[in-house]
Amino acid sequence: MMDLSDGLARDLPRLAEASRCSFLIDPASIPLHEGCDATHAAGDGEDYELLAAISADKIPDLRSQWTAEFPDTPLTPIGRLTPSGTPATPLNGGWDHFSHA
Repeated sequence: MMDLSDGLARDLPRLAEASRCSFLIDPASIPLHEGCDATHAAGDGEDYELLAAISADKIPDLRSQWTAEFPDTPLTPIGRLTPSGTPATPLNGGWDHFSHA
């Protein structure tokens, strides 16, 4: 699990790389604020969101416990980790700390 302070487009590849995986996401499943599209949402940072990778067999228990503990906070599946070398869903944007822009 990690925070998305640099945006999904930067942080999901970092999580996948650290896990020696690739990833596939469904851009239509990314939670959006009014007036925001999936591309913009993937590049946003600093809006407090967490990204977690959970084993598929643990999801039913997690959903049940999450709803009990955090009834007003949605838990949104957006994709899955895939074997290393599998083409990843293209993502653009996010915060680059070393950019001169």
